Amino acid sequence: MTQISTVTTAESLLESLDSVGIKYVFANLGTDHVPIIEALAKRRREGKACPEFVLCPHENIAVHMALGYASATGEGQAVMVHVDAGTANAAMAIHNAARTRVPVLLLAGKSPFAVQGELLGGRDNYVHFMQDPFDIGSLVRPYVKWEYVLMSGCNVGEVTRRAHTVMHTEPCGPAYLVMPREVLSAPCEAPSPRFTQARFGATRPTALSAGATAEIAQRLFDSLSPVLVTSYLGRNPKALAVLGDFCEHYGVRVVEANPTHLNISRTSAWAAGFDASQLIAQADTILLMDTDVPWLPKFAQPHPDAYCIQIDVDPSKSSFPMWGFGAEIRVQADTLQALQSLNAYAAAHATEDFRGHVAVRRAHLLGEKAAGQAEPTSTSKPVGPVAVAPVLQALARLLSPQDIVVNEAIRNAPVVLKALPRSEPGTYFSNAGGGLGASGGWALGLKLAHPDRRVVQIVGDGSFHFCTPTSFYVVARNMKLPVLTIVLNNGGWQAVKEAVLRMYPDGEAFEANKFQANLQSNDTRFALVAEAFGARGLEIAAMDEVESVLAEALATLDDGNSVLIDLKLPPIE
Repeated sequence: MTQISTVTTAESLLESLDSVGIKYVFANLGTDHVPIIEALAKRRREGKACPEFVLCPHENIAVHMALGYASATGEGQAVMVHVDAGTANAAMAIHNAARTRVPVLLLAGKSPFAVQGELLGGRDNYVHFMQDPFDIGSLVRPYVKWEYVLMSGCNVGEVTRRAHTVMHTEPCGPAYLVMPREVLSAPCEAPSPRFTQARFGATRPTALSAGATAEIAQRLFDSLSPVLVTSYLGRNPKALAVLGDFCEHYGVRVVEANPTHLNISRTSAWAAGFDASQLIAQADTILLMDTDVPWLPKFAQPHPDAYCIQIDVDPSKSSFPMWGFGAEIRVQADTLQALQSLNAYAAAHATEDFRGHVAVRRAHLLGEKAAGQAEPTSTSKPVGPVAVAPVLQALARLLSPQDIVVNEAIRNAPVVLKALPRSEPGTYFSNAGGGLGASGGWALGLKLAHPDRRVVQIVGDGSFHFCTPTSFYVVARNMKLPVLTIVLNNGGWQAVKEAVLRMYPDGEAFEANKFQANLQSNDTRFALVAEAFGARGLEIAAMDEVESVLAEALATLDDGNSVLIDLKLPPIE
């Protein structure tokens, strides 16, 4: 007679998470997680492997930490939240995960279903009646690739593997697993070892076919003004060098449109900035590679005779109800492999005349860059009101090439891109989604993945409010993850004001100079928020303070303490 194992489903879940390679569970726990807390204590006492739980006071930090870690490593992690309330709090960050295509496994408890005390784990608290909606999955369904309710412990290993596979299959994204407390506390067999990465792991897009490679390459050989637009090609750290080789082979300029990653060294002759509008109006060949919104059609259109080629992990953009960018060739492929195939073709088939044309084009671009960078030198220190660009330029001189920048400056995001040029893979990140408050948790996740590098979070004051800063500093302190935060404090939402002016440039709001965007935070002491949790809080109110404050901030950061600099900008109204 087969004996029932004394292992619970919760124990099997922890073992399964560990078996698929999940190292961290970023957790905001509740009454629905009692079996998991008990199983975790038991496994640790027994010396059995299980993921490390990182306690996060708010779900916003938990999910974004997972996204930051996955962005740095390519390894999706788990987030554990409390029933429907925790799922609702996590929904905005899950939106960001979906739009930025980052794998994450969202684990939510479920209010117990046993009402009369029939089962271990049944309802024993008032709140269990309040947190039981008809459709908990609807809270995140628009953003997740996969959702499932764990019905039994008999297949917890298979369920975990399935979630891990789906979230890592391109286009990557979130998966959602709901776990009733009665199921978690029930006995079950140990998870089967059959569900291995080798047999059940994620699938990947293929490379370009030989025919497609030849067709695209020949089109580029014939092109006089090719332009490539990308946003997230740099998700793979190897892409930076491969794209650089591609540009050298074909003479292609690269525009990073709303970049979420560093896609090309910004010191490269071929790096053409962040606005494609002028270049596409003149280009005869346009390549769209891993980009969602290469330009705004209302304001810019390609030349009527331009030939467009799209190579993307998600060329149809099936999660976008509307999308408006056409292409003569549209291919789903791994962009890194596609570039490697095109590079090999150019090495074998490019003529000497074509290589000469590329060399001339490169020299011309280098000349333009040198002319644009020539500035008169001055020994005088800047004075007067604080401005974002010179402050960040001063910071750029102090950062090393390996230091990481997280950009959530919103209205000032283009200024950050230009003033803090990065050149090394994995040193720049931004959120593709519309959910504000991502940068804090994202920075912590990046620091967790790269403890030997500085991480700098640059965030507008409006977004900083969304970052749940008290939770951010609790985790930074407890996990010893020092981050430098620079709050661009103009007292409100400049993006809101500018949106109104784009639609109604001479309207009533303009006449009254009332844009409902002033948070009056310009006199708020953001530095004291950091100080309350043992971090260093600093302020810059004038340009002659910049160098000394930045030096103090980086010295404090290098000593292992987080720092917040409140950059006092002129108010928006």
